[in-house]
Amino acid sequence: MNNLQSTIQRLHDQSPNARYYNLDIIKYQAHSKYGAKNAPLQIVSHWKCDENQTNLKIDYKYNSSAFVVASQPLRNVLFTANIDSNVISMVSQPDSLTKQATWKYPEISETTENSGLGSIKAKFDIANGGPSCPSSVYVQFQCIGTILSGVDFELIGSGYRLSLVKRQFCTGKIFFVVKIEKLTFKFSNLGRYYCEPGTIIKQQ
Repeated sequence: MNNLQSTIQRLHDQSPNARYYNLDIIKYQAHSKYGAKNAPLQIVSHWKCDENQTNLKIDYKYNSSAFVVASQPLRNVLFTANIDSNVISMVSQPDSLTKQATWKYPEISETTENSGLGSIKAKFDIANGGPSCPSSVYVQFQCIGTILSGVDFELIGSGYRLSLVKRQFCTGKIFFVVKIEKLTFKFSNLGRYYCEPGTIIKQQ
C-alpha cells in the first residue's frame, strides 16, 4: 500500500487537477497451455514447393473457448511468411502487404466473416534457385477487454477506490507447424505483384 500511495502522490504532484490517474498494476508474460484448444487463434500452414513455383495456404480459426473470461475480438492480426527464394511474381488472396508475404486483418472474431474461420492463399513464381524450403509462418495480435490467464485484481483498504479496470493481452511471434502437401488453388479478383529479385514488390 505504501508503494501505491507514493505512486499516486507522484502522479498528483505532476497533475494536481486530474480527476483520476491511470496506473499499470501488473504486467507479466504467460505461456499458454499446450494444445490447439488453448489457442485463441488456431492456425496451420500448408506448403507445396516446386522448382519454379511455391504455393502456400494458411488456415485459421477463431477459438472463443480459449478465453478464461469473456471472449473478445483479436485485433491487428498480422500473418507473416518468409520465402527464401527469389520471387519474381506473386498472387495472393487476400493481397499481401510486402514481399515477405504479410497479411493484416483489423479484426478476427465470431462476428467477422465465417465466424472467424478463413484461409490465406498465395502463389509465388520463383527465379533460379528453386525450389523454396518451407519456413516458419508466424502470427501476432492483441486483444483488449480480457486476458487468458484469469488473473484478477482487488484493492483492499480505505481512502482509494477503483473506478475502472482495463485488461488486455498481446502476443509475441507465434510460430506454427509446417505441413507439406499437394495444393490446388483457385484465384479470383486478385492483385498481382511483380519485382526484380531482391527488390520490394509493388502492386501494378
